[in-house]
Amino acid sequence: MNQLKYLIFLVLLWPSLAFAAPPEVKAVLQSPVPKGTTTANLFSFDIYDAELFTSNGAPFSMAEPFALTLVYRYNFSADILAMASVREISRMEDVPMGRLRSLRDQLKNCFRDVQKGERVTGVGRTANVIEFYVNGDKTCALRQENLRERFFSIWLGSDTRDPDGAARLKGSS
Repeated sequence: MNQLKYLIFLVLLWPSLAFAAPPEVKAVLQSPVPKGTTTANLFSFDIYDAELFTSNGAPFSMAEPFALTLVYRYNFSADILAMASVREISRMEDVPMGRLRSLRDQLKNCFRDVQKGERVTGVGRTANVIEFYVNGDKTCALRQENLRERFFSIWLGSDTRDPDGAARLKGSS
């Protein structure tokens, strides 16, 4: 009988656990609501799970605050994460990597080496400010003109490598 009560409790609680915003998202967004999820895949390997949050369940807009969480399925160094981010921005903006060296160095200082299962959250507070958290601990805030759109377009922009994943994250698929 106790097992049945426990099972009922889990069934009733599960939806709130599955869609609960991480603490850092709750701290920076007003009534955060998940818009969508996706899993990034490279050569048939799932790299990370991503989830997008907006305030009060508002439709996603690059012009409004939002948070994107990535839970990694493999270990990655901060250097690899920064380099991969800058490589994508370079590709999307069609600018040489050398012109993004300063941004790469800033990202490398913001990121931390991540282990399998760890969570990295980026919060696009304003058009020019992004905050980063690793497992809920704030690692930095970067300020640069139009940084929110430049950085988050990697996952959410029109020129992302995974348009279906972007649609899922935005809740439009």
